[in-house]
This record gives sequence, structure tokens and C-alpha cells, in this order.
Amino acid sequence: PVSPLGVVDNLVGLVLEKADYVDYYSQEFICPSLTSIYDTSIDEDAKATTHARQEAVHKSKVYNYVNFESAEREAQRFMLAVVEDTWVRELKSPTTFYTQVDTVDLLDHLQATRDGLHALDLLDLNNEMQGYHLGAEGIPEYINALEDTQKRSARAAPNNPITDGTIVMLATNAMLSTKQFPRDNEKWEDIPGAARTWLKWKELYRAANKAARIKKKAAGGRDQFGAANSVEDAAAPVEEGQNPVRALEGYIDNLTAVATNEKAVFEQLVESNSTLTANNAELTSTVTKLTRENRRLQQDINALKKRVPGGGVAAAAAAAAKRTRLNDLTSSSKYGMPLMPALN
Repeated sequence: PVSPLGVVDNLVGLVLEKADYVDYYSQEFICPSLTSIYDTSIDEDAKATTHARQEAVHKSKVYNYVNFESAEREAQRFMLAVVEDTWVRELKSPTTFYTQVDTVDLLDHLQATRDGLHALDLLDLNNEMQGYHLGAEGIPEYINALEDTQKRSARAAPNNPITDGTIVMLATNAMLSTKQFPRDNEKWEDIPGAARTWLKWKELYRAANKAARIKKKAAGGRDQFGAANSVEDAAAPVEEGQNPVRALEGYIDNLTAVATNEKAVFEQLVESNSTLTANNAELTSTVTKLTRENRRLQQDINALKKRVPGGGVAAAAAAAAKRTRLNDLTSSSKYGMPLMPALN
């Protein structure tokens, strides 16, 4: 936004110290003040151009104030959301709560009451940085991770920050362990000790990373970085002192065992399938025989009805007895399920 004095202000002044803001922008941050919707100071008899110019200036003041208030409100809301109430409760009013507390007040309070990083915390940071290369996609991402941690340590422990020398040692050790850029590692070792700066390290390995990516793209491969993605780590390494031939024999034995196990499982599946096929054939044959018997019995019943006058009670009784016997046969089987529907 543009201040009433015609200079450009930045809303970062809401959270920066006055001295830091002046060092960066060469001017103090001017907080916009609340103003009325209409500018009553404009002379009604002023020329149209003068009137329009003064209205534009007044609208700019209103716009700047709205932006300022919105940024302040959202910044304060964010601070209260991410910081536990325990650490800022001293600023809380019993009546207005945090509505009268600015974002910079919250930051000043936290800055004054913070404990900072302990020496053990700094040691943990150093240990954490030793594994950054394992999850980094490439050299640029690895450099960013190291420098972000360095800045974090400088803010939390200004008297004991992580130096560029420490980063150089960690990064050099990472490159030697991954064996990703052997030629560049040799180039680095050839550089005199006093010239092995962090800037020089970034320049050397950024160029190496760029060349490696171009080479892998040309070969149709994927860009990989770090020991976690290294091709050399795809197989288990041979222990020092172990006979490579014996290690290879062990790998072959493991592959043979896997193949044998798969073959046994396949043979069991084939055997089970053969058993199911035989059972199904037997069941089909039984159903066919019972169907034929049912058809014959139905023919006998029809013949008896024709021979006995009036349908015949005796014929009906005989047919019912045969039907009962046949239903008993068809209602169950050795497979535990009915073979045919019951006769009516």
C-alpha cells in the first residue's frame, strides 16, 4: 500500500521490529489511521480536477486502512491458532481477551519469554542434518534443507549458531557416503583448505547435479539422489571379509527356495482342481440317473391311472408311495444338498 506521504509501505511491518524494517526499507512503517468514508475537507467550490484528485487520495487512505486492519486481524488469528494459550496467557484480558493485543505484541512476548535452544537441542539438529541427503530429491533441495536449519538455529540460539564450516563438513561427508559424484568429490579434495567454503561447495555440486540430470534424461532414466535411492544400495552389501562367491551362492539358494515354494503351491492348486472336477462329474451322473428314474415313475403313474376306472384310489395310493420313496432319495446326497426338486 501507499502511505499518505506517497511512499510505499509493506505490511511485513506488522511483525518486524522497527529497526529491522528501517534497515530493509530505509524508512519507518507508517500505520494507517481510521478515516471517514467521505473527505469533508474538500472545498465544494474546488475545480473538478482538484476535487477528483483529493477524492482519489482519500479513497487510497480508506483502502490502505482496510488492508492494514485485515492483515493485522488475520496475522493475530494465525498466531493464536498455532501458539498454545499457555505461552501468551499473560497478555489475555478478562474482558476483551486478545482483541486489543497486536501481532507484534504477541511476538515480542514470545521473544522475551522463550528459553531458546539448549546445547543438546543443537546437537540434535546436527544429527538431523546428517540424514537430510537421504530424503532430498537433488542437490538444490539438499542445500535448501541445510540452510533452512542453519537459519532456524541462528534465530533460536544466536550465540551458538550452526556455522558454514559445520554445513560444509556435513555435506562433504554426505557426498562421500553416497558416492553419487565421485569425480566431483575428487575435485573438492583437490581444492586448498582455505578455499573450501560453503559457496564453493554449492557451486561445485550444483553443477554436478545439473550434469547428472541431463545424463539421466538422455539415457531415459529417473533422477535419483541420496543413499536411499542409490543403485548401489538396491542389493544388500557384502560384509567385509565375506567371500563374494559364498554370498552369491546364498542369493541363489534363496531364489531356489522361493521357486520351490511357488511350485508346491501350484501343484496343490492343480490337485484341488482335479478333485473338484471329479466330484462335479459324479454329481452330474447321479442327477442324470435320478432324472431318468423320475421320468419312468411318472410314466408308470400315468399308465395306472388309465387302467383303473375313475382314476382309482389304489393307483393313487401306489403312486403316492412311489413318489415318497423317490423324494426321500432325491432330498439328500453325500454332498449334503438336494439333487432334484421334490415331486408333486
